[in-house]
Amino acid sequence: MVTYTASWIQFRIKYLNSCIEVNFMATARQTTMTIRLDATTRDAAEQVFEALGMDLNTGINILLKQVVHDQALPFTPTMEDSLDRATEQSIQDLKFGRYQEFDNLGDLFEDLHNEN
Repeated sequence: MVTYTASWIQFRIKYLNSCIEVNFMATARQTTMTIRLDATTRDAAEQVFEALGMDLNTGINILLKQVVHDQALPFTPTMEDSLDRATEQSIQDLKFGRYQEFDNLGDLFEDLHNEN
């Protein structure tokens, strides 16, 4: 994960805004966009952008302009494969003897049922 200082972010915002104003001043038209998101995410994003000295609209505009400029997302999307993690944990449990033996399936299912 990349970490940026507030001063670097503010510099980058000013730089991007100046580039975009120069590049699009003659041809830029404003449009309205509606997005759906939960209130918790919106409120948290507003707090982050406010701490950076801007409103939510400006923050979203900067994000979208950065995507257009770089032709990429400003972060690397990843997906965790929980099956792989669970499998790795099971292997480690077996390796270190952290398991329980059962005489039959009935005992196993009874134990599983009692855990919940």
